[in-house]
Parts: sequence; C-alpha cells; structure tokens
Amino acid sequence: MGIGIVINFRYLVWDFIECGFNPYLSEKCFSGSRTHNFKYLINKPNLCNGSVFLLIAVVSAPSEFDKRRAIRETWGSIVMNDAEVRLCFIWGYRSNVDQNKTQEESDRYGDIVQEDFLDSYKNLSIKSEAILRFAFSFCPEAKYILKTDTDMFINVPILVETLRKNTQTNMIMGFVHSGATPYSNRKSKWFIERGYFPLTYYPDYASGTAYVLTQDVTKNLFIAALHTKYFSLEDVFITGILRTRIRANLIHNVAFHSTKLPVDICSFKDNISAHRFSAAEIRKIWSQKHLNKSCESLSGGFG
Repeated sequence: MGIGIVINFRYLVWDFIECGFNPYLSEKCFSGSRTHNFKYLINKPNLCNGSVFLLIAVVSAPSEFDKRRAIRETWGSIVMNDAEVRLCFIWGYRSNVDQNKTQEESDRYGDIVQEDFLDSYKNLSIKSEAILRFAFSFCPEAKYILKTDTDMFINVPILVETLRKNTQTNMIMGFVHSGATPYSNRKSKWFIERGYFPLTYYPDYASGTAYVLTQDVTKNLFIAALHTKYFSLEDVFITGILRTRIRANLIHNVAFHSTKLPVDICSFKDNISAHRFSAAEIRKIWSQKHLNKSCESLSGGFG
C-alpha cells in the first residue's frame, strides 16, 4: 500500500512539473486553437420549434440504418408522442455510403443532422461537438440534452421523471468514472500516446454511452473545445477535460449503466440506460413492455 502511494505521488509531482497546479487550464498541456466549421449536409433547424424539455441526440454512422429504425420503432417512438421531447441522429460523411439514401431517410423521418466531417472512430469528439453546436444553435430552448449511442436502450419516462426533479444547472449527469488511467496497450482502440494526454489520470468523466447536459453548458463546452487540443476519446474530452475547463458540475447517477443489462424489460424497472444491445435485442426488450406490471412497478412505465 505504501509503495503504491509513493508511486502515485511521484507521478502527481511529475504532472505538476509538466502542467502546473491546474493542468486543464494550463497553456502548455491542453490549450490549443482549432475550428469546427463543417458544413451541414442535412440539417433540421426547425426540429425544436415550440416548447422543448429534452433533446435526445443519438450519435450514429451512415450505414447504421437498421439500428436507427429499431430506435424509432421502440424507445424512440415515445418521443413522437411527447411534444416536449425531440429525437435526432447525428453523423458525418463517408464516401462509400450513398448520400442519396441518407437524404431519402431524412426526407422520410425528418430526424437526421449530418455534417461533412469524415465519419470515423477518431472523429467521435467532433461528432459530439456537432451535438453541442446543434443544441445551442437550433434547440436553445431545450432544458436538457441527452447524448447517447445506437446500441443503447433508453427508458425515456424515467429519464424525464429524473430530470423534472433535478435542480442543478451547469451540469453533466451520467455514470461517472473516477481515477481512470490512459490505456497503455497499443492494440486497444482506447490507446493514447502520452504526448496526447500528459497526465497520469483522466479527470472524472461520464460514460459516453449516455449522459445528460443542461443547456447552459452546451455553448461553453463548444467554445472550450475550440481552445483545447483535440482528444479523440469523446467522453473523456467532453465530460472530463472540457467540463473541468469550464468548471461544470459532474453528477453521478447509478441509473445510467455503463455495462450491458439482461435483455429483458424488467432490467429497466429503475434504470435509465444500458448499452451493447443489437437492433434485435432492442426490439426484444421493447416487445416485452406489456409485461411491465410483473416487474414490481416499472417506474415511469412505457405506456
């Protein structure tokens, strides 16, 4: 135990020498200058017309049509029946995907926002910046924004119920990871060269699978991003590094799961989200919603 403390202290001293007392505000460690001036290939500037309580922004990829359809037909269908909740899918551009099909999907469903950045894993943080940009530019009246993924099942009623009880502002809410360190395995998709992140520990951050932003942080996060060195791990970047730089609050909520739950509607009795579900599994969970009375009071219910 004592050795571990000595080692950690040594690293912390090294971090201080490299970056200063508050490394996330350090010009040397994280400050940078760049732009996010990508063009909209498809936009929905009127998506948030009227009174909007919650905008659900699902990051997707051009080829994930079946996953998007599964969401629209299941938990996303609740959004269509709730005037105060809006749903959109956001992604970039891939030359190997027929843009005409994307346009046809947009014309049919009216829920796609697409910028012309290259849609790739390394650009996930750019995709989340696109959410921030859309939220404060075209959905400024939305009190909350949920960022989530296409492999997620979201219990929208419990989410809305939770947010209606919330009194925090300047906030990010989700499943919070503390004390995480950069991956040293070069074969891992999460591997980061030390030069890209010079500290020993990541700041506390919310799992990128699903997290909620209050509207008052969206523009500040976006502006901070343009003055911060780019970092490809979007949850660490948006809810960790940038959040720390703008001094936003980070709220841990155990109802946001960062792991997969059983493929069963009762898994969501008291939970808001879980991930790593296929489109078929999302449909299976949704097909069981009529069983909600057997789940010992499925909070919020699915109607």
